[in-house]
Amino acid sequence: ELPFLMSREFLSNQENDPYLMKKSAAGYSDNTTADVHRARWSALFDQMDKALSEEEKQMESWLNQVKEMQLHCERGLQQFQCNATHGLQQPETLENDSRLEEADNSERELAVRAAAASIYSTCNFLLENLPCF
Repeated sequence: ELPFLMSREFLSNQENDPYLMKKSAAGYSDNTTADVHRARWSALFDQMDKALSEEEKQMESWLNQVKEMQLHCERGLQQFQCNATHGLQQPETLENDSRLEEADNSERELAVRAAAASIYSTCNFLLENLPCF
């Protein structure tokens, strides 16, 4: 598609541009016109390449932040599971068992809420920082 677009623009500009007609009449070659178009397209592609590179760096940064948050959540859940496992292995009286179960349920609920808040926060962060197209 790009060669077609370039050739179409090249021909269209040659036909409609009085400056190019004067240049042709004065003996300038088509190479000069081609050089002008090459410079124009090169500048455009360089600009696009730079913008894409910057966007790539930003997205990699966001990905690393998300991975870091996921790791933090996984560590918290592992610690929660470890605490719950050790708490259940110790022999306790019935009264202490019910208190332990309530504490475990409370910790589990807090862990789930913290994980949900982390996910929600991550999503909001990513949505706020999306580039507008």
